[in-house]
Amino acid sequence: MGRFRSVFLVTACLVLAQVSGIVDALDRYADSKRFELAQRPATGQVVVIEIDPKSLRAIGVWPWPRRIHADLLDTLVAAGFTEIALDIDFSQASAEADDLVLEQALANAGGAVILPAFYQLDSARTLDPRVILTKPLPRFSQHAWTGIVNASIDANGETRSVFDGVYADGEYYPAMSEILTGWTSDTLDRLAIDFSIHPDTIPRLSYSDVLNGSVNLAKYAGAKIIVGASAIELQDRFNVPVYQVVSGPVLQALATESILQDRLVTRPGLLIKFGGGILIILIFSILVPVAHWQQERFLFPGLMLLVELSAILMQGKLAVSLPTSAWHICFISFYILSALRELDFREIKVGIANMKSRNTERVLSQIMADSFDGVIIAEHRGPILAMNPAGQRIIFGGEELDVVSHSLAEVLPDTFAPSVLTAVEEATSGSPGKPVVREIEIHDDNKNAYIELVAAVSVLDGTPPAKIVTLTFRDVTQRRQAELVAEFAAKEAIAASQAKSNFLASVSHELRTPLNAIIGFSEIMKSSTPIVDVSSYTEYADHIHESGSHLLGVVNSLIDVSRIEADGFELHEEMVDLKDLVDSIGRIVSGWTQAQEKRISYHVGPENLTLICDRTTTRQMLLNLISNAIKFTGEHGIVELRCRVRTNGDLEMVVSDNGIGISPEDVPNVTKPFFQVDAELARQHDGVGLGLAIVSGCARAHGGEFSVESVPRVGTKARIIFPQSRIHRKEAAAA
Repeated sequence: MGRFRSVFLVTACLVLAQVSGIVDALDRYADSKRFELAQRPATGQVVVIEIDPKSLRAIGVWPWPRRIHADLLDTLVAAGFTEIALDIDFSQASAEADDLVLEQALANAGGAVILPAFYQLDSARTLDPRVILTKPLPRFSQHAWTGIVNASIDANGETRSVFDGVYADGEYYPAMSEILTGWTSDTLDRLAIDFSIHPDTIPRLSYSDVLNGSVNLAKYAGAKIIVGASAIELQDRFNVPVYQVVSGPVLQALATESILQDRLVTRPGLLIKFGGGILIILIFSILVPVAHWQQERFLFPGLMLLVELSAILMQGKLAVSLPTSAWHICFISFYILSALRELDFREIKVGIANMKSRNTERVLSQIMADSFDGVIIAEHRGPILAMNPAGQRIIFGGEELDVVSHSLAEVLPDTFAPSVLTAVEEATSGSPGKPVVREIEIHDDNKNAYIELVAAVSVLDGTPPAKIVTLTFRDVTQRRQAELVAEFAAKEAIAASQAKSNFLASVSHELRTPLNAIIGFSEIMKSSTPIVDVSSYTEYADHIHESGSHLLGVVNSLIDVSRIEADGFELHEEMVDLKDLVDSIGRIVSGWTQAQEKRISYHVGPENLTLICDRTTTRQMLLNLISNAIKFTGEHGIVELRCRVRTNGDLEMVVSDNGIGISPEDVPNVTKPFFQVDAELARQHDGVGLGLAIVSGCARAHGGEFSVESVPRVGTKARIIFPQSRIHRKEAAAA
């Protein structure tokens, strides 16, 4: 094979590999593998505080009020941290009070804080969107540094570097990692991250743990702090080499660690990549005799191994990523050329034909083995011919059984056998090629699994024709559960609509009745002659006052529920003597007309306790429960208020009655606003269904719990639990 021919062929292979993207793909793969081989720990000088799912559950739905971030800054500054980067967008104004608190916290930090700036499209909906630099509000940036946090994403969607400093609007904005390390680049290029630094070695703290003081911050004294989102739902995630996906703050931490360890990766340009390939082509086509390298074919694998070992060493020691793929393609091309010289093309064709024949069964077996669906092939009413691993996993739970040569009826477990055998018979009795589809529901360890079964029959030529059954199993549990969730959501929507209708009916009834009374009596008084019996005016005024008070009570209940649901319910706490509280409730209840024919008892217990609570709210909770108990017990009913200290130290207040009770399906709903067990327009009892919702909300506001237990026609127990921290014994105080 001539020299110039080899030059042409190898160069053509190199150009084709570059144009098709093979060279760049192999370079990225090799780069990632070298990072994986040379993994190293982080320095511990960078700490990430994550806005993780735990923090979202503890603090609330994102975005949080900015006073939360101000509290975190105050905590970190008080702990002595002087380098704090907040990877959180502060480019838009929020509530003025919260923004003012955050501005003050930034000012108190004295320049210790770095806020993010980032490039983004000004609108994704326009045909020609502009790229703009989004910066923190001036009121915040005047007290803090501003750092760029953009990451570079390459053609295959991976992030391998972050932005260096940029010039915008006549100002220079360094990268966030540069500000944290005090390092400055003069290239205005990208900062290539060293992914041999393992992200799991970077200390990570939960935002909520730091905020509530459960983390010993002294352990991380002197560290650089990066605060940002790691929860998946906040979508600050990046695809990276080796570790698949990392969060935005972890990516910034890796960039900072790369600078601290002097490990910013250097990637030589096209000159090194293709210059080396051209040099190899010149050496083995011009300088080295063709016969020599064609006879010594094992020279090329050795050279490839030597080149790759050198690249691994340079990347591990010097953080230099050599683009060796173009060189390897040249070596492989020369290797193939040397092998082709000794092969006859006719022998190649014969070998390929034989290989196809030998590999047909292997290919089919591999396809079945790689299939995500479980597959069983069997003769109709005969033995099983084949079963793939997915079928073993789905049907037998991963246990490998030798099922070949056994019939379906012999090996299938009871959970599958009836449905499978019925589907097989139906498929074989129908038209060939027409599949039968079934869904099998499996109950196992209180969990439901749903398997989709497809049975198809193929008829093979012969005397008589053979029927081969192909069974395909697919786990559709997630899809089925999604359908069930959708059905449940539809039912919830219907229930919400019904609740709205009930609420409108209840409120219109409760508001219209007293308003009609007020308007009616006032019209009577307005149209009366000047000389009227004073007692009549007094009676009318009493009716108007009673109706107005009832109307005010309904409106106050609506306002209380609204404040509770909006977290705007404020407690005015004080030390309240429990016995005095219960005695005052007894005095109030004794004046109720409807309570006169009931037997009501109060039990405080032997302890002399005081309770830290909102006196008015607590009294109203108990009065609501006693009022409900009186309302739903018949004549001579029994109502009891009992207070006791539980074994765990919590205070339990129970209002019980022997009234009509509540059905089991209604008990979970009684604390929902506007829910009424008797929701018909012609209901027997007044009210809009807010009493127990208010009790539940007030109990939660005290850090306690509220629950209801009831048995129809036996009675109801309503229980309020106050935590131990709110109980104070008088004897302990005296001691």
